[in-house]
Amino acid sequence: AVGGRRRDVDAAVASGRPVARLKPELPRQLTLDMGHPWVYSDEVANITELTKSAAGTVVDVLGPDERPLGVGVLNRQASIVVRLLPGLECGAEIKPELLRERLRAAFARRGGAEQCRAVNGEQDGIPGVAVDRFGSAVVAIFESVGSSRLQLLVQEELTRWIGK
Repeated sequence: AVGGRRRDVDAAVASGRPVARLKPELPRQLTLDMGHPWVYSDEVANITELTKSAAGTVVDVLGPDERPLGVGVLNRQASIVVRLLPGLECGAEIKPELLRERLRAAFARRGGAEQCRAVNGEQDGIPGVAVDRFGSAVVAIFESVGSSRLQLLVQEELTRWIGK
């Protein structure tokens, strides 16, 4: 497992993107290890280093022991400084097609429901995005600067799903 961990850390560094390193002995460490999707600003050891990164920047997240926790979207203007994208390893490339697949999967789980929460953010693997459907009308909520960059993609997939 140590060799695999080293490869993940190497992948994070090789990706060339910023790395958020968590502080040691976090009270919420078990929660994060179990997959909680939020990292707060006071939990990041190198928070000052990340200040120069723009909101919406994709970052790799490492635990205090350099153990990879995954990939997330940075927003230094919020107390939730990183929203993790579930199921991705450090160094993973985030392409629009991945997000399209997650949106389509969320819509498919709701079937043809006319009144529903069509996308439920972190639950559907798209942090910070909520979409409510009311018949042929929808309300999309983008809860962070990073998620607001997905507006066009969400609009395209909603049009594909409900046909308007």
